[in-house]
Amino acid sequence: MIDTVHLTAELVIPMNAFQQKKWFACHTPDGECYIQHRKKGIRVNYYPERQRIHIRGKILKLLHNTDVLNVDDLYGTNLELFLDQLDEYLNALFIHPLIQIRTFKVLRIDYCFNIKTPCVGQYLSFLNNAFDRCNNGCRVNHARKKNLTGSVYVKTRSDYQNNTLRNYALNFYNKANCLEALERKGHQIRPDEALAAQNVLRLEVQCGYQFIKQLCKDQHTEPLFGHLLSYETAYAAEQIIYTRVFHADDSQDFYTYAAASRLLPARGTAARRTLLRASQNHRITNQENAHGRSVIAHAGVYPFCFLAKDSPVEVLPNPLKLIEQKIAASVAK
Repeated sequence: MIDTVHLTAELVIPMNAFQQKKWFACHTPDGECYIQHRKKGIRVNYYPERQRIHIRGKILKLLHNTDVLNVDDLYGTNLELFLDQLDEYLNALFIHPLIQIRTFKVLRIDYCFNIKTPCVGQYLSFLNNAFDRCNNGCRVNHARKKNLTGSVYVKTRSDYQNNTLRNYALNFYNKANCLEALERKGHQIRPDEALAAQNVLRLEVQCGYQFIKQLCKDQHTEPLFGHLLSYETAYAAEQIIYTRVFHADDSQDFYTYAAASRLLPARGTAARRTLLRASQNHRITNQENAHGRSVIAHAGVYPFCFLAKDSPVEVLPNPLKLIEQKIAASVAK
């Protein structure tokens, strides 16, 4: 349920409190001294002058050497155990316990769920087309810009232009393709990991600090790791970002044009006209098609585009429903 994080806290740590063999000295580009602990790409930096500690990276890898499994896969509902084990790992870096990771402020958190489905390609193709049909110019699909396959990677225009993550990004992708790309770059992927990634649709949203502020306001909570590490908050973040990107909610599934037509009211002339226009790859985001879109959406159909005629299935469940099912399975463990 979480992947990359950026956590920070103000801590007064005497230099004699560090386990010396587990840290090494570094300097920032402007000459500031800091010390760092590193493991599998996760960096724990302490800045003595600022008395501040930062943790960046895929935090699960402090505890488990996996490129596929998530916190929900390994811990189910026992998120307290995950937090306790993180504290245990981090406190072993010091002479005496100092860390309570629950209290760290969150500057970035990525929520993600691995969904097993034989229709990974169909989902990604549909969602790329859906974004093309509904985008109002405020967001950019990096996958389309760079002609990449196997993903839908949408950022706000400002974040895309500045190559940063202040707001949010939606990154749905084929996990097996991702591992293959890592392998081509020289990473060693274990056979069991490669097998586990087959037919996995990764549904990931990346939350920057500005989006986190809004998320915490909506959830009536604080931007602390112990508060944001929850299934309720993870689902809320996925839902908000999906809705903003695709202008739809979790009630609208993905259909072929023929299957969608059967769900519309017999006398729904405006809806049928709008449905036909969308099936012909016309944009239906204007006011003229507003009523038709509403009727189509009310019927439980995503209105902006459709599965191909030769699709092996007539309907794909909304991705948010897949997340709900995955959460329910995690809770049942």
